[in-house]
Amino acid sequence: MSEEIKEIRVSASAVRRSFNELAISLACVVLSGLLIFVTSRTSAGAANFDKIIFGISCAAAVWCGWLTVKAVLSRKNAKICYNDNGFTQVSYNKKVKKYRYEDIARVTYIPERDRADIEIKNGENIPLTLDLAGARDFYRLLREKADGCGYAVM
Repeated sequence: MSEEIKEIRVSASAVRRSFNELAISLACVVLSGLLIFVTSRTSAGAANFDKIIFGISCAAAVWCGWLTVKAVLSRKNAKICYNDNGFTQVSYNKKVKKYRYEDIARVTYIPERDRADIEIKNGENIPLTLDLAGARDFYRLLREKADGCGYAVM
């Protein structure tokens, strides 16, 4: 089996969504910074009003900075490894879950939503958002119990 088939590719829409969140957060930081700069340079109006606007601008900049950091850190990539004994999910927060193939109740491949849902017999559901080829390959690799590792956006 070729390496290309074993690879699970990250969904393009999920990556686009992460970059959109990051771009919005960065734009928010820039606009807040401009507002701080403008309010710190103007002397028109009451001094207290300027201080209030300046304080709000600083708070907005801090909040937007936090959103930016959160957007960067919250990319939920999970490593999925599978071999003849079953598969292991190492999630974005480093939790490791191991499953045997006998534990899998059903694998549903949904091409129109770029998803493969793995339903475990204990009722747990593992949604994997993959690109079309990645979901199809993962589904086939699970059926064939082939070896390999890949990444998916959870």
